[in-house]
Amino acid sequence: MPPLQALLALHAFWLVVLVPLVVMTVRCGTPWLLEVIGLGLAAIGVASVAYLIYADVYCWCQAFHALRAYWLQRSLFVLFTEADFPRIHLLLAGGVFLSAAIWKKRCHRDRQVGADLTSHDGHSGVSTQRT
Repeated sequence: MPPLQALLALHAFWLVVLVPLVVMTVRCGTPWLLEVIGLGLAAIGVASVAYLIYADVYCWCQAFHALRAYWLQRSLFVLFTEADFPRIHLLLAGGVFLSAAIWKKRCHRDRQVGADLTSHDGHSGVSTQRT
């Protein structure tokens, strides 16, 4: 296992690299672009996590038959200590992109509904009845 300071530093490095890119893309990207990027990053994250867990746990279970009951703990240990590739970070970034795409679509739809209300009535969307 790597020293804790080195492990934290590597995770922080991936965050420093990815967070500005995610923020800029979310601010400037269209909902379609955010959805495509989000799905791609989530797929890469899921595939890399699944491969890492499968490869390590399979080899580990073959070597230590008596410890098979601890496969979940071993999987989490390997997942968080193997920080040379940003598996978890890509998975989280994909979730952020997908959430931003949904949010932007909703905001765009709400603006269109608001514009339809104001253009339909000629007023601010509030109907008043005269008696």
